[in-house]
Order: sequence, then C-alpha cells, then structure tokens
Amino acid sequence: MLADFEGWHDNLIRLFQDATNVYKWGLFDRDPSETWTKGRITLIGDAAHPMLPFLSQGAAMAIEDAYVLAEAISKLPDNLDSALKQYEQERIPRTRRVQIEARERGKTYHVSSREELEERDRAYQEQQKRNPHEGGIKANWVYEYNATDFNVI
Repeated sequence: MLADFEGWHDNLIRLFQDATNVYKWGLFDRDPSETWTKGRITLIGDAAHPMLPFLSQGAAMAIEDAYVLAEAISKLPDNLDSALKQYEQERIPRTRRVQIEARERGKTYHVSSREELEERDRAYQEQQKRNPHEGGIKANWVYEYNATDFNVI
C-alpha cells in the first residue's frame, strides 16, 4: 500500500505506516429502476436506488424519499396506490439523475492513467481561469431541490 502513495505528504505516510489491517473493497451501484413499488410495498433509500458515494448523497436521498413518501401517504391515507404512484413520480427522476451523476463523477475522479489525470486537471484549471465561480463540482442542482415543495395531487 505504501508504494501506491509514494511521494505523498509525510503525515499521510506515517498514518499509513501505523495501519495494522488494510482492506480493499469494491463500490457498487446498479442502473436506475423504473419502479420501486409492487402492490402495497415500496422501497426507499439504497434499496430503491443504490448509488456510488461521489456526490455524497445516499443518505440525503433516503431522507428525501422518507419525507415524500410520508407526505403522500398522509395526504392520501385512503388511497395508498395513488400515494405510492405519486411518491415514485416525484422521486425516481431525481434519484436517477443523482445515481448517474455519481457514477460519472466516479469515472472522472478515478481516471486510470497519468495522461487522463493531467488532461482532467488541465481542463479544471482552464475552467477556473475562465470563470472561478463556475468551477467546483457543479452540483447546485442537487442542493436546490426541496422535498417540502412536493405537492400531493
């Protein structure tokens, strides 16, 4: 493991030298689902839309799901089928976008060659020079969503 971090900051190297057990594991997601509901059963959170951690939104999506589902059921307590349908209609497009964007960012963040890394970093630097306010992870669309705006029909 230390060979993989050769040339990194000494504090990090010392931290790694003190590690007694190191594990390597995979990160997995799946393609977005068309539906999360079967009959009177529905899914929320990772069960409905597992996503990679590259937007740090897994828990947030689960909380939003829970809010929207609770709101739909509370407004339509005698019509669970409609409540579940509205829940899916509100949530699936959003979580699909977050899943796909997290997957794409994983590819960008973990390029496999020095050339790709340099090309990516050069593009980021050029973008920063053109307009420093348009740099960064460009994820405002994630944070602009407000689950409390959901209206049950």
